[in-house]
Amino acid sequence: ETGACPDPLWAGKPSVRQKEIRMSHTTSIPQHVSAAPPQGGCISVERARVLVAAGAIVIDVRSDYDYERYGNFEYENDGRTETAVNIPVATIGKGGENELPPDREYVLICQMGQCSKTAMRKLSEVGIKSYSVDGGISAWKKSPR
Repeated sequence: ETGACPDPLWAGKPSVRQKEIRMSHTTSIPQHVSAAPPQGGCISVERARVLVAAGAIVIDVRSDYDYERYGNFEYENDGRTETAVNIPVATIGKGGENELPPDREYVLICQMGQCSKTAMRKLSEVGIKSYSVDGGISAWKKSPR
């Protein structure tokens, strides 16, 4: 599908074990647990909204081509419509992340969630804490507010 990046960890059709791993990461987190994993990681749309409300910055990691083709990603935060910052995944690790303060938290999003996982790993390598939204923009748009 155009707009989706291949994820080297999940290349091709996922095995039964990979599906089990994926399911274990999408189960509900009890209310008393923090909004997201302490070291970053894959999160649900609901957890992403909690982080954004708490001040996390939304980064759209789609390519320039996809960003122009599908438009910017707008989301609601505290009753306001905001637009995600676009930093293509291909630029992360090559200087694209240089404008990101390392003391902030980032919610990464792409069309289907694959590019944001790749971007999350790249940001982790340079010491920036980030979270990838499972299912990407497609899941965000389908999720109730």
